[in-house]
Amino acid sequence: MRLNPKTEDVLEILPHVAAVAAAYGDPKGLYADFMRKTMFDYQSKSFWLYDQTGALPSSPAAQNIHKRASALGDRISRTNVLSSALLVLTV
Repeated sequence: MRLNPKTEDVLEILPHVAAVAAAYGDPKGLYADFMRKTMFDYQSKSFWLYDQTGALPSSPAAQNIHKRASALGDRISRTNVLSSALLVLTV
């Protein structure tokens, strides 16, 4: 992305940039900024639809999402158990 594409069409790299962002994440928004500067409506393109983290379940970014969701699920389960216990105690 930092090299001058010279005579090459820079638009051809956008699907690959979107795939990398989906697979590895983009916490600083660098990939999104590059895509926005190169093609302002990239989110309306078909490559954007298919290059989402959910489509790459084994990717590092997806693993992070699964870990966060699992931790959230554990907290919700503990909260439900505590709420149920309190309900039983108050009845």
